[in-house]
Amino acid sequence: MPEFVWFDSSGDPVGSTPEYTVQLDVRRLGEPPVIRLTLFDVNDTDPTVEPSSVAIHEAEIPVPGTPEDEWTTVYIDLTDVINARYGGVHEKTRKLPAGRRC
Repeated sequence: MPEFVWFDSSGDPVGSTPEYTVQLDVRRLGEPPVIRLTLFDVNDTDPTVEPSSVAIHEAEIPVPGTPEDEWTTVYIDLTDVINARYGGVHEKTRKLPAGRRC
């Protein structure tokens, strides 16, 4: 997924790499839970046509620290999964250089 980055007037990136975290209140009954995450390549560059999207990556992330039959608040960092490069299917996404993402 391309990172959303602000650029200054000279075209240099401003700020840090985006981070993505999910907070859940969970109660495990049975098998340890996982988060199923699907990332999409969305092409919404032409306002005159309907946007298209294609699934480009699926991941299962284990939910940590979940004792059985007890409510627990957990925080799961999804940054590495979301910021990884999966080779988008649209021409514009494939051409983005690693240091210059939109």
